[in-house]
Amino acid sequence: MLDHEIWNAKDAAGEFFRSLNKEMFINQGVHIASPDGKALASSMPGRMADGKEIKSDESKAATWTNEVQAALERGLKRFGHVTARRVKTGDCLPSDGIGESADGSAPLVSYTRVMQHGLARPDCFGSVTLDSVILPAKEWRALAPAKPFPETEWTVPEAISRKFNMVLSTSCNDSLPRPEELSAVKFTGKVESVVDGIAYLRYDGQLAGAHKSVHGYVWTSEAKVVAGVGAYDVRAREMLSVTMVFEGTRRNSKYHAPSDTPERFGAVLEWRRAPAQAKP
Repeated sequence: MLDHEIWNAKDAAGEFFRSLNKEMFINQGVHIASPDGKALASSMPGRMADGKEIKSDESKAATWTNEVQAALERGLKRFGHVTARRVKTGDCLPSDGIGESADGSAPLVSYTRVMQHGLARPDCFGSVTLDSVILPAKEWRALAPAKPFPETEWTVPEAISRKFNMVLSTSCNDSLPRPEELSAVKFTGKVESVVDGIAYLRYDGQLAGAHKSVHGYVWTSEAKVVAGVGAYDVRAREMLSVTMVFEGTRRNSKYHAPSDTPERFGAVLEWRRAPAQAKP
């Protein structure tokens, strides 16, 4: 949900959001409230703390870590004693990116994050943004080779490729180019080899597009596949896995002039037939 939508929502969520705003200014950042709707703490690192303006260096990762942690501690203190939960690990998205539905459709899941310095600086990685797209059976089959023989090549139809647009944003949907807003779209597949009845696939592709946000400025994004692989069971005639790794850049017409350094990001689009086996 976009920020302006929840501001104007006439449902319980909108009422909850507006009631908190009366107690403590909230827009972006981390906001903590009790189940009964009492505002406990908030943090917009470098800008606001509990509704009061502050000035600190928000460009430093330590600022975000320290101020958000402080907000969590303030909120916990104001809430009162909390019994620690026993956490059970597992797949946080057990239904996304795994298996096919009864109608043959398949859910592909995407992960995007800012990587301004590439893999060289893990401390500069942004938080992970999750998204997904469900391809109907007919469209899902377009990612598989019609003839699973070595060196077979094919092009994924443009209408289907446009649905991979979710890899172009590392934040909210207000910066995400819609499928119809893409200006460059192309995905191809190739059978690299067939071993013991399994066809090993390679994917290449690129996307580019622009989206005008509700605030009036324009986000432009582009990304290309730097590693795309898949596996197809020739005998069963079914896909086993798909993984595409993207590198991309994006700009904001308000904050990034053409001469400025654009935001660099990475993305993964994947699907597998069966859940990964848990390690003992």
